[in-house]
Amino acid sequence: AEVIDVRTPEEFAAGHLDGAVNLDYQADDFADRVEELPREASYVVYCASGRRATGAVEQMRDLGFTDVVNGGGYADLAG
Repeated sequence: AEVIDVRTPEEFAAGHLDGAVNLDYQADDFADRVEELPREASYVVYCASGRRATGAVEQMRDLGFTDVVNGGGYADLAG
């Protein structure tokens, strides 16, 4: 699965999962950047607590992505 970190670039720079791609959920271009991703791939989305990831997963599903999972919070995943 592709791993997407939807935290801010500052949060991402402070630490992220190996191989994660940073797509800031709160950025104006989030939907545009998601549109560039292959819809047939599998994705795990995470943020700091899981709240932004929930919104990102819902938005991705609305855009036609079918294999998207909310991975929750970074601290839980990195621990």
